[in-house]
Amino acid sequence: MTRSFLEHTNGDHVGKLIELDHNELIVGRIADCDIVTESKFSSVSQRHALLQRTTKGWTITDIGTQGKGSSYGTYVNDIRLEPNTRSILRSGDEIRLGTKLGKYFKFHGEGTVPVSQPLNLKGRFIIDADKRCILVDGRAIQISLTPQEFEFLSVLWEKSGSICLFREIYAGLWPEDKTLEISSGDADLRVRVNTLSYGVRRKLKFALDGIDILESCRGVGYRLRL
Repeated sequence: MTRSFLEHTNGDHVGKLIELDHNELIVGRIADCDIVTESKFSSVSQRHALLQRTTKGWTITDIGTQGKGSSYGTYVNDIRLEPNTRSILRSGDEIRLGTKLGKYFKFHGEGTVPVSQPLNLKGRFIIDADKRCILVDGRAIQISLTPQEFEFLSVLWEKSGSICLFREIYAGLWPEDKTLEISSGDADLRVRVNTLSYGVRRKLKFALDGIDILESCRGVGYRLRL
């Protein structure tokens, strides 16, 4: 039997995987749920949603603690589900429990390899800042990055495996900008960083035969998964 996973995409366990190893799993905020969300996500109900393996694949149902649907809803790709109605999940779907400040997961369907486990590149992927190139197993890979894209990647490389916060990315990319507040959450800066990440991710995936090592940590920053 092939395996399916939920990936934490926000909260305390970003990038970690939960294997869906039972035919039915309840997701919620209290300890007796099969998948327990962090208590700080208060818009998640005590018993919020039900995951079920069916002949058509995995489904998710908004159930709520009293069985009448959750107070703040269950969303798949930003579409709110009808209470007590099964919705089929497809690999790559984003699941949100509660408000926009609630808990987020990414669904990895059966037969897929979760992108958060590119363990075969650990210790093999290196950025040579002096030569301004990327090495895999000691050999330079063919990738055309703009100067700013390379700087962005270098900033993340310095914290490989850890989340690089937006303020750290700002400081690394624009150190000469004395007017820049390092703690700034300026929307324009976020757009500039997110645009850089889009280009870097696309080019890296092509150069690495489809492996995606650039992870977006919602509202926090980015990191390289190595």
